[in-house]
Amino acid sequence: MLMKFLRRGAIGFPLGILVSLVISWATGNDRLVSDLLVQRVGSAAGALTLDLFLSGIFGFLCMGGTAFYEIENWSLLKATFLHYLIVVVCFPPLALFLGWVTKPVELLIMTGVQTVGFFLIWLIMFLRYRAEVRELNELNANRETSHTDGTES
Repeated sequence: MLMKFLRRGAIGFPLGILVSLVISWATGNDRLVSDLLVQRVGSAAGALTLDLFLSGIFGFLCMGGTAFYEIENWSLLKATFLHYLIVVVCFPPLALFLGWVTKPVELLIMTGVQTVGFFLIWLIMFLRYRAEVRELNELNANRETSHTDGTES
Protein backbone atom coordinates (compact mmCIF):
# COMPACT_ATOMS: atom_id res chain seq x y z
CA MET A 1 0.00 0.00 0.00
CA LEU A 2 2.81 2.39 0.85
CA MET A 3 4.46 1.81 -2.52
CA LYS A 4 1.20 2.51 -4.35
CA PHE A 5 0.80 5.68 -2.29
CA LEU A 6 4.34 6.79 -3.17
CA ARG A 7 4.04 5.90 -6.88
CA ARG A 8 0.74 7.72 -7.24
CA GLY A 9 2.08 10.61 -5.20
CA ALA A 10 5.01 10.85 -7.60
CA ILE A 11 2.49 11.29 -10.42
CA GLY A 12 0.51 13.77 -8.33
CA PHE A 13 3.46 16.05 -7.61
CA PRO A 14 3.82 17.41 -11.17
CA LEU A 15 0.03 17.38 -11.56
CA GLY A 16 -0.27 19.61 -8.49
CA ILE A 17 2.19 22.03 -10.04
CA LEU A 18 0.34 21.92 -13.37
CA VAL A 19 -3.03 22.57 -11.71
CA SER A 20 -1.59 25.55 -9.84
CA LEU A 21 -0.21 27.01 -13.07
CA VAL A 22 -3.42 26.41 -15.01
CA ILE A 23 -5.56 27.99 -12.29
CA SER A 24 -3.27 31.03 -12.19
CA TRP A 25 -3.44 31.35 -15.95
CA ALA A 26 -7.22 30.75 -16.10
CA THR A 27 -7.96 33.38 -13.46
CA GLY A 28 -6.03 35.94 -15.48
CA ASN A 29 -3.53 36.82 -12.76
CA ASP A 30 -0.63 38.92 -13.96
CA ARG A 31 1.55 36.98 -11.56
CA LEU A 32 1.56 33.26 -10.99
CA VAL A 33 1.52 33.77 -7.22
CA SER A 34 -0.39 35.96 -4.81
CA ASP A 35 0.93 39.32 -3.70
CA LEU A 36 0.49 38.11 -0.13
CA LEU A 37 2.94 35.26 -0.70
CA VAL A 38 5.43 37.57 -2.39
CA GLN A 39 5.29 39.81 0.70
CA ARG A 40 5.74 36.82 3.02
CA VAL A 41 8.68 35.40 1.11
CA GLY A 42 10.27 38.67 0.02
CA SER A 43 10.70 37.96 -3.68
CA ALA A 44 8.54 36.89 -6.61
CA ALA A 45 10.96 34.11 -7.57
CA GLY A 46 11.03 32.72 -4.05
CA ALA A 47 7.25 32.95 -3.81
CA LEU A 48 6.83 31.13 -7.11
CA THR A 49 9.24 28.39 -6.06
CA LEU A 50 7.46 27.91 -2.74
CA ASP A 51 4.02 27.98 -4.37
CA LEU A 52 4.95 25.37 -6.96
CA PHE A 53 6.69 23.14 -4.41
CA LEU A 54 3.76 23.22 -1.97
CA SER A 55 1.29 22.75 -4.85
CA GLY A 56 3.30 19.68 -5.81
CA ILE A 57 3.16 18.36 -2.24
CA PHE A 58 -0.60 18.89 -2.20
CA GLY A 59 -0.89 17.04 -5.53
CA PHE A 60 1.31 14.27 -4.09
CA LEU A 61 -1.04 13.84 -1.11
CA CYS A 62 -4.22 14.05 -3.19
CA MET A 63 -3.05 11.55 -5.78
CA GLY A 64 -1.32 9.31 -3.27
CA GLY A 65 -4.57 9.09 -1.31
CA THR A 66 -6.22 7.33 -4.23
CA ALA A 67 -4.28 4.21 -3.16
CA PHE A 68 -6.81 3.90 -0.31
CA TYR A 69 -9.42 2.76 -2.83
CA GLU A 70 -7.43 -0.39 -3.54
CA ILE A 71 -7.24 -1.67 0.03
CA GLU A 72 -9.51 -4.66 -0.37
CA ASN A 73 -10.74 -4.92 3.21
CA TRP A 74 -11.73 -1.22 3.28
CA SER A 75 -15.18 -0.13 2.25
CA LEU A 76 -15.58 2.47 -0.46
CA LEU A 77 -16.99 4.82 2.16
CA LYS A 78 -13.96 4.42 4.44
CA ALA A 79 -11.46 4.90 1.60
CA THR A 80 -13.31 7.96 0.31
CA PHE A 81 -13.61 9.48 3.78
CA LEU A 82 -9.90 9.06 4.55
CA HIS A 83 -8.89 10.44 1.16
CA TYR A 84 -11.28 13.36 1.70
CA LEU A 85 -9.84 13.92 5.18
CA ILE A 86 -6.31 14.26 3.77
CA VAL A 87 -7.46 16.85 1.25
CA VAL A 88 -9.68 18.81 3.63
CA VAL A 89 -7.08 18.92 6.41
CA CYS A 90 -4.23 19.95 4.10
CA PHE A 91 -6.04 22.43 1.88
CA PRO A 92 -7.07 25.22 4.32
CA PRO A 93 -3.64 25.99 5.80
CA LEU A 94 -2.01 25.67 2.37
CA ALA A 95 -4.60 27.88 0.65
CA LEU A 96 -4.40 30.52 3.37
CA PHE A 97 -0.61 30.53 3.51
CA LEU A 98 -0.14 30.70 -0.26
CA GLY A 99 -2.81 33.35 -0.62
CA TRP A 100 -5.08 31.24 -2.82
CA VAL A 101 -7.92 32.38 -0.58
CA THR A 102 -7.89 35.31 1.78
CA LYS A 103 -11.42 35.35 3.21
CA PRO A 104 -13.20 32.74 5.34
CA VAL A 105 -16.11 32.67 2.89
CA GLU A 106 -13.73 31.78 0.04
CA LEU A 107 -12.34 28.94 2.12
CA LEU A 108 -15.84 27.67 2.89
CA ILE A 109 -16.76 27.79 -0.79
CA MET A 110 -13.62 25.83 -1.72
CA THR A 111 -14.31 23.27 1.00
CA GLY A 112 -17.86 22.97 -0.30
CA VAL A 113 -16.60 22.41 -3.83
CA GLN A 114 -14.22 19.72 -2.56
CA THR A 115 -17.02 18.07 -0.58
CA VAL A 116 -19.34 17.99 -3.61
CA GLY A 117 -16.47 16.64 -5.73
CA PHE A 118 -15.78 13.84 -3.28
CA PHE A 119 -19.46 12.97 -3.07
CA LEU A 120 -19.62 12.75 -6.87
CA ILE A 121 -16.47 10.59 -6.95
CA TRP A 122 -17.97 8.30 -4.30
CA LEU A 123 -21.28 8.06 -6.17
CA ILE A 124 -19.62 7.30 -9.52
CA MET A 125 -17.36 4.65 -7.99
CA PHE A 126 -20.26 3.14 -6.03
CA LEU A 127 -22.36 2.83 -9.17
CA ARG A 128 -19.42 1.39 -11.11
CA TYR A 129 -18.65 -1.20 -8.43
CA ARG A 130 -22.32 -2.10 -8.09
CA ALA A 131 -22.54 -2.72 -11.85
CA GLU A 132 -19.40 -4.88 -11.71
CA VAL A 133 -20.81 -6.92 -8.83
CA ARG A 134 -24.07 -7.45 -10.72
CA GLU A 135 -22.17 -8.59 -13.80
CA LEU A 136 -20.05 -11.00 -11.76
CA ASN A 137 -23.14 -12.36 -10.01
CA GLU A 138 -24.81 -12.94 -13.39
CA LEU A 139 -21.72 -14.71 -14.71
CA ASN A 140 -21.59 -16.84 -11.59
CA ALA A 141 -25.30 -17.71 -11.87
CA ASN A 142 -24.85 -18.66 -15.55
CA ARG A 143 -21.85 -20.79 -14.64
CA GLU A 144 -23.75 -22.58 -11.89
CA THR A 145 -26.66 -23.17 -14.27
CA SER A 146 -24.37 -24.66 -16.88
CA HIS A 147 -22.83 -26.99 -14.25
CA THR A 148 -26.21 -28.29 -13.09
CA ASP A 149 -27.45 -28.76 -16.69
CA GLY A 150 -24.34 -30.73 -17.57
CA THR A 151 -23.56 -28.35 -20.40
CA GLU A 152 -20.06 -27.56 -19.12
CA SER A 153 -17.45 -28.28 -21.75
